[in-house]
Amino acid sequence: MLIFPFAAFLLAQGASRDTTQLQDQLRRIIASSGAEVAVAYRTMDGSTELLLDADKPFHAASTMKVPVMIELFR
Repeated sequence: MLIFPFAAFLLAQGASRDTTQLQDQLRRIIASSGAEVAVAYRTMDGSTELLLDADKPFHAASTMKVPVMIELFR
């Protein structure tokens, strides 16, 4: 399940800068998924942001993909 496109879509649809309803919706989706998720979203103009557990530490496994692929292709 992709949370970020969902958040972007909902923010784009409602011109409101109040993200309370969106936060509630995302928290319900995240809770029902059983996944460990954090969300950090900010519009390009910086006028709206949504932070859900944005400071929560995660293992950055995806950052290892690039060095592994470099070595693999080497």
